[in-house]
Amino acid sequence: MVDSDSVGQALAISRPAHNDRACDEMTKMTLQAKLFLMKSELSPTKFRIAKSIAMLVQKLPVDSIENIIMEQKLITRFVEPALAPLFEDTTNNILFRWTSTMNDEYQTTSIIAITQDRHDACTSTLNGTFWGTSCGFGEVKCFSQAENKFLVWKDLIRLGYFSKNAIDVHKMNGVLAFQVMGRHVFFYLTKLMHDGLYLMLQVDKIKLPVGIKLGQGRKDGMEK
Repeated sequence: MVDSDSVGQALAISRPAHNDRACDEMTKMTLQAKLFLMKSELSPTKFRIAKSIAMLVQKLPVDSIENIIMEQKLITRFVEPALAPLFEDTTNNILFRWTSTMNDEYQTTSIIAITQDRHDACTSTLNGTFWGTSCGFGEVKCFSQAENKFLVWKDLIRLGYFSKNAIDVHKMNGVLAFQVMGRHVFFYLTKLMHDGLYLMLQVDKIKLPVGIKLGQGRKDGMEK
């Protein structure tokens, strides 16, 4: 999913701002503009990665935050700018959103097997002025919870349920989901292989940056 060449190309543009002079020669806005100007050089999929890095440049602090980062700050400061450009396609009415209500599949069907649990995030289509099909889901655990195996596995099972239910209700070929554990993001694809047989595979993973300044190599940068 995440093309390492595209990440490297985008980071190469941003690298002049990540030195000891701390953005003296290039402001964040200039850096973002350079990343967005890559659109003509990249495929639509690869340009999503450039947009993701541009949004991170806008939201991230120059230096890494040493304090404990709780879930809400993790989402708004790090996860949202990194993942929204990868999942969202407003031109085709596909929106990435953080949810706090009963999942849409439960609301629109009477099937008993549909779970009513809430997901942290989802990717949904927009039919006019109403939410449509849910085509992706996400769960987030902050740094302090990332080592809790029970909570991590519980989230993974929930993602499997959400994806299965979306496939059943909307007759989809597959559903993409993500799980955030601190700085680590794992991507999963769930497909209906046969009647009653679903396959959920990890297809990629990335490591989120916690600051703009890269320091040595790519220590704090987006890593695959």
